Amino acid sequence: MRYAAALLAFCVLALASGARAATEPFTIYAIDAVTGSGAFQGKTMAQAERMYTAIANKAGGINGQPIEMQIVDDQSNPRIAVQLANEIMTHHPAVILGPTIQATCNAVGALATAGPVIYCQSPGLNPPKDSFVFSSGVAITRTIPIAVRFARLSGARRLAFLIANDATGVRTEQLLDIVLGQPENRNVQVVARERFDDAALGIEAQLARIKAANADYLYVSAAGTPFQTVIRGLRDASDFDYEMQMAGMNAAMAPDIRTIFIPASPRVRHITATLVRQIAALGGDVSPFVPPEVASRFKGKS
Repeated sequence: MRYAAALLAFCVLALASGARAATEPFTIYAIDAVTGSGAFQGKTMAQAERMYTAIANKAGGINGQPIEMQIVDDQSNPRIAVQLANEIMTHHPAVILGPTIQATCNAVGALATAGPVIYCQSPGLNPPKDSFVFSSGVAITRTIPIAVRFARLSGARRLAFLIANDATGVRTEQLLDIVLGQPENRNVQVVARERFDDAALGIEAQLARIKAANADYLYVSAAGTPFQTVIRGLRDASDFDYEMQMAGMNAAMAPDIRTIFIPASPRVRHITATLVRQIAALGGDVSPFVPPEVASRFKGKS
């Protein structure tokens, strides 16, 4: 929805760009990682850009003026992204959609000291105040504290990190250390820190070490090729059957997606939200199954 809103905003910018012949297209430029480590996201964004362009043109474009989406591939490479951005800027665009990943966004954003607007697709970016650079989604400066708080309130005390060696991964690990250093997280410890190359196709060794560390919460930061590995927690055989069905459908719709199943620990494998709510509704004690803060909320509702 945010991306659709951004495209509509660009159409408004087009109306302010001056009168043009009805048959002359208004060009929107996009730098996407169609190949390379960021291709998993970049391909999706390129598809979305083409789709919204087709929708807008089917509705008549901008007052009869068709929209042309010019998509270029930076190959997930900051140097190539800068070359492409410099070339695009010779056309004096109001905005550039992209790049896709934080490393390329950092590189291109440095060029936009006086514009154009750079709409980076990575939430890992932290744009300077009053700059022409914007990031899509909720920034990781917001989501990481929420994730750690959720882990702590869920009873997790042994955290493991699985982080890709890219710009977002580096920033993520820095923020995790800052958040875990806050007083409310003093009882949470990091038992495993695993990193992997952003072009890696397998992470079996890292997962084995995380399992050996007996972690009860896993934080994953990955983009591009590693993001194609979907990590899902399992409780029992019924979940496994369901997850296998979902993995099969994912593979049919997106063959590049690979699914890895990680069973939950025996300590929590039997717990389900449905059963906890039923126990609470019947006046039972849910404290063995939920964090103290959640149990107190249930008591307050009884």
